[in-house]
Amino acid sequence: MKFNIFDGIIDFINQKDKELRDSTEEIKKLQTELKTLQNQIQNATKETTVTPINKTHNFSREFLTKLSSLKETKDFDSVYQFFEELSSKGNREIISKACEEGLWKKTNKYGENVLHVASINGNLNLVKSLIECDCDKEAKSDNGQTPLIYASWEGHLEVVKYLISVGADKEAKTKNGWTSLIMASNYGRLEVVKYLISVGADKEAKDNDGYTPLIFASYNGHLEVVKYLISVGADKEAKTKNGGTVLSVARDNVRNYLKSIGAK
Repeated sequence: MKFNIFDGIIDFINQKDKELRDSTEEIKKLQTELKTLQNQIQNATKETTVTPINKTHNFSREFLTKLSSLKETKDFDSVYQFFEELSSKGNREIISKACEEGLWKKTNKYGENVLHVASINGNLNLVKSLIECDCDKEAKSDNGQTPLIYASWEGHLEVVKYLISVGADKEAKTKNGWTSLIMASNYGRLEVVKYLISVGADKEAKDNDGYTPLIFASYNGHLEVVKYLISVGADKEAKTKNGGTVLSVARDNVRNYLKSIGAK
C-alpha cells in the first residue's frame, strides 16, 4: 500500500520533469528561431545600407587602377582609346563608372571631349554608350561645336539621326554662328542636309557674317546641295552682311545652275 503511494508520487514527479524538459526544449527552440530571425533582419539591413558602397568593389583592381591613372593623365588619345575599347566590349557598367568619375570630360587641345571625338569619328556605339550614361549631348568644344554639329560636319548620318532622336539641339550654334545644317551644307554632306531639313532645321539660319546654308553650299561648289536647298524653298536671293549673294559667291559649276533658274 505504501509502495503504491510512492509509485504515484514518483509518476507525478516524472511527469512534471518531462513537462519541464519539454518546456525547456520549446524555449530553446524559440530562442534559436528568434536568433535566426534577428540575423536575417541584421543581414537585410546591412545589405540595404552597404550595397551602394560595395558596388565599387565589384570592379577589378586593374580597372580601378587604370581609371585612377587616366583621371590624372593629359594624354587625351589614351583616354579616348580606353572608352573605345570599353564600348567595343559592350560593358555598360564599366563605361558608366568611368563616366561617373568624369573621365569623358577630358579634352584634347581643341577642347573636344570623348563624346565630341566619338561623333567626329562616327562611332555610333560609343556615342550611344556615352549618352546612355548621361553625358551632356549639348557639351561644346572651345569653338562652340556640339556633338551634333561635329557629326553633321563629318557626314555621319546615323550619328546625326541618333543625336536628334535623343533631343540634341539642331539649332545650336558655334562661336561663328554655324548650325548643324550650315556645317553640313558647307562640307557638301547632302544626306545629312536632307535629313536635317526633314526634321525641321532652319534652312535660312545665318552665321555671324550672314551666310546661309545655301550661300555656303554655293561658295564651296556643292551643286547637289545647292539644288536640293533650292528645291525645298531656300532663298536664292539671300545676302551676307557684306552684300554677297548666292550667285556672286558661287563656283563656276554652281553659277551656271543659278543663272539657269534666274538667280541674281
